[in-house]
Amino acid sequence: MKVAEFQRRGAIHFHAVIRVDGGAGPGEAAPSWMSAAALVEVVRSAARAATVGVPQSAAYGVRQLRFGDQLDVRVLGHGVTDGQVAGYLAKYVTKGTAAGALDRRLWSWGEVRALRVSAHMRALVMACWRLGGLVELAHLRLRAWAHMLGFRGHCVTKTRQYSTTYGALRAARAAHTGAQWGGPGVVVERCWRYAGSGHSAAESLVAAGIARDLEVSRDIARDLAPGWVGGARRAVGSADAKIGRLRPDDLDVPQRGDRTTGWVGGERRAPARAEAHLRCLNVGGVGGNHGG
Repeated sequence: MKVAEFQRRGAIHFHAVIRVDGGAGPGEAAPSWMSAAALVEVVRSAARAATVGVPQSAAYGVRQLRFGDQLDVRVLGHGVTDGQVAGYLAKYVTKGTAAGALDRRLWSWGEVRALRVSAHMRALVMACWRLGGLVELAHLRLRAWAHMLGFRGHCVTKTRQYSTTYGALRAARAAHTGAQWGGPGVVVERCWRYAGSGHSAAESLVAAGIARDLEVSRDIARDLAPGWVGGARRAVGSADAKIGRLRPDDLDVPQRGDRTTGWVGGERRAPARAEAHLRCLNVGGVGGNHGG
C-alpha cells in the first residue's frame, strides 16, 4: 500500500508499506529465509533499477525516468497494528492536500497564465500544458491533469492481495443498507443516469426576468436625487424617523396633479425610463399616506 504526497517543490513523494506473504497469499506466513534485512535490500535494489522509458520526441529527445536519490527504508517490526499503519498513511494523505496540486482543472492557456501561484508552481503547470500538446504524449492527457502537475494516480493505492478490495467494501455497505431499509414493498433502484443541470426553459425565463428587474431597479436608484429612499425624501433633522410617520409638509414631493416637469401623479419620472418601472416607488401625496 502506498500514499502519494506532493512536496512543496512539486515533486511526488511516495510512502509505501511493503509486506512479504507466503506463496498462498496473505493467509500464509512469509518463508523462513526472508528476513527484515533481506526485504530492505530488495526495496533498495528495486528503487535503483526501476526505469520508465519516454516516447522519443524532437521536443526533448530520448529520456528515461527513474526514482530520485532520496530513499528512506525503515523496518516496522513486529507488533505493529492495522490502526498504526492506517494512522501513518492518513497523516501523509492529509498533509498532501495542503501543497502541490491545484483544486480544479484548467481549460485554457489563459487560465494557466492567470494562476495566483508561485513562479515555480506556474512553471510546472506550464510545462505540463506544453508537453500535453505533443502528439507523442497525447495518451498521457497531461493538459487534463496539469492542475495535478501531470500526476494522474490516486493518492492511495494498494495491491489486491494486501487487504480487502474497494469492491468488497462497497458490496458490504450495500448489503448493510439493504438490510436496514429493505422489506416488503420497498424498491431499491441501483441504476442512475445524468438528467441534466441548470434551469429548465421556464425557469430560465423567470431568472432572466428577475435579473432584468434588478438591473432596472439599480438604474432607477442611480437616477434619483441624493437623499431619496424608496421614492420619498427623509425630513431634515429626523434621519432616524420612519417614512410612514412623516407629515406631508416634511416631504419634498409634489401633490397629485402637479404638472412640475419630471413629476407625474406625485411620482418622479426617471429620465428616459418607462412609467411602468416606477410603480415600486408609489409615493402618495395626499393625507400623509406615503408608501416606502
